Amino acid sequence: MLSRKSFSGYLSIDARWTHRRNSPSCTVTALDAVTKRVLACVNINHIGGNRQHAQYSGASNNMESAGTRIILKQLKKYNILKDVKEIIKDRDNKS
Repeated sequence: MLSRKSFSGYLSIDARWTHRRNSPSCTVTALDAVTKRVLACVNINHIGGNRQHAQYSGASNNMESAGTRIILKQLKKYNILKDVKEIIKDRDNKS
């Protein structure tokens, strides 16, 4: 919660997958690009198989976009989105 109070305004969002191709899950993280502190984090699990808490259906290369939408909603809920000056993304997903 402390990192949310001292947010610099520079938001970095990125995802990491459990596999290189056709990944069943990924974690999307939002960081303060200046302080390097985590602001929000969300796990996205593809529906199918024996995955518990699966909530995503679609191509695995779009999981980062789905997670980004969830994170932006969280940041709005905590009144952080209004303080964002710049969003930094690597654009390696399809949105």
